[in-house]
Amino acid sequence: MGLALYLSIVGVGSFLSGFLISMIENITGKDGHESWFCDNINKAHLDYFYLLLAGLSVLGFTLFIYFSKSYVYNRKGIIIE
Repeated sequence: MGLALYLSIVGVGSFLSGFLISMIENITGKDGHESWFCDNINKAHLDYFYLLLAGLSVLGFTLFIYFSKSYVYNRKGIIIE
Protein backbone atom coordinates (compact mmCIF):
# COMPACT_ATOMS: atom_id res chain seq x y z
CA MET A 1 0.00 0.00 0.00
CA GLY A 2 2.82 2.39 0.89
CA LEU A 3 4.66 1.65 -2.34
CA ALA A 4 1.50 2.28 -4.36
CA LEU A 5 0.98 5.65 -2.67
CA TYR A 6 4.63 6.59 -3.18
CA LEU A 7 4.53 5.71 -6.88
CA SER A 8 1.25 7.60 -7.28
CA ILE A 9 2.82 10.72 -5.78
CA VAL A 10 5.86 10.39 -8.04
CA GLY A 11 3.58 9.95 -11.06
CA VAL A 12 1.45 13.00 -10.23
CA GLY A 13 4.61 15.03 -9.60
CA SER A 14 6.02 14.03 -12.97
CA PHE A 15 2.74 14.94 -14.67
CA LEU A 16 2.66 18.36 -12.98
CA SER A 17 6.32 18.96 -13.82
CA GLY A 18 5.73 18.17 -17.49
CA PHE A 19 2.65 20.38 -17.51
CA LEU A 20 4.61 23.29 -15.96
CA ILE A 21 7.45 22.93 -18.46
CA SER A 22 5.10 22.77 -21.45
CA MET A 23 3.21 25.85 -20.22
CA ILE A 24 6.46 27.80 -19.78
CA GLU A 25 7.59 26.64 -23.22
CA ASN A 26 4.34 27.86 -24.82
CA ILE A 27 4.20 31.17 -22.94
CA THR A 28 7.84 32.21 -23.35
CA GLY A 29 8.20 30.94 -26.93
CA LYS A 30 5.45 33.13 -28.39
CA ASP A 31 5.90 35.71 -31.16
CA GLY A 32 9.15 34.24 -32.46
CA HIS A 33 11.05 34.69 -29.21
CA GLU A 34 13.23 31.91 -27.91
CA SER A 35 11.82 30.13 -24.91
CA TRP A 36 13.51 29.59 -21.57
CA PHE A 37 14.38 26.05 -22.70
CA CYS A 38 15.91 26.68 -26.13
CA ASP A 39 18.55 24.35 -27.57
CA ASN A 40 21.34 26.92 -27.32
CA ILE A 41 22.43 26.95 -23.67
CA ASN A 42 23.88 30.44 -24.07
CA LYS A 43 20.46 31.85 -25.01
CA ALA A 44 18.40 29.72 -22.62
CA HIS A 45 17.15 31.22 -19.37
CA LEU A 46 17.24 28.32 -16.95
CA ASP A 47 17.95 30.80 -14.17
CA TYR A 48 14.44 32.21 -14.66
CA PHE A 49 13.01 28.69 -14.41
CA TYR A 50 14.84 27.97 -11.16
CA LEU A 51 13.78 31.36 -9.81
CA LEU A 52 10.18 30.45 -10.65
CA LEU A 53 10.58 27.11 -8.85
CA ALA A 54 12.02 28.89 -5.81
CA GLY A 55 9.09 31.32 -5.83
CA LEU A 56 6.60 28.45 -5.99
CA SER A 57 8.39 26.76 -3.10
CA VAL A 58 8.23 29.94 -1.01
CA LEU A 59 4.53 30.27 -1.84
CA GLY A 60 3.89 26.66 -0.81
CA PHE A 61 5.84 27.11 2.42
CA THR A 62 3.94 30.31 3.20
CA LEU A 63 0.61 28.53 2.66
CA PHE A 64 1.79 25.65 4.86
CA ILE A 65 2.72 28.03 7.68
CA TYR A 66 -0.60 29.88 7.38
CA PHE A 67 -2.71 26.73 7.47
CA SER A 68 -0.67 25.09 10.22
CA LYS A 69 -0.97 28.20 12.42
CA SER A 70 -4.74 28.43 11.84
CA TYR A 71 -5.37 24.75 12.65
CA VAL A 72 -7.27 24.14 15.89
CA TYR A 73 -7.10 20.68 17.43
CA ASN A 74 -10.33 19.38 18.91
CA ARG A 75 -10.45 16.24 21.04
CA LYS A 76 -13.46 14.00 20.57
CA GLY A 77 -16.12 14.55 23.17
CA ILE A 78 -15.01 18.06 24.11
CA ILE A 79 -16.98 20.92 22.62
CA ILE A 80 -15.17 24.25 22.52
CA GLU A 81 -17.38 27.26 22.10
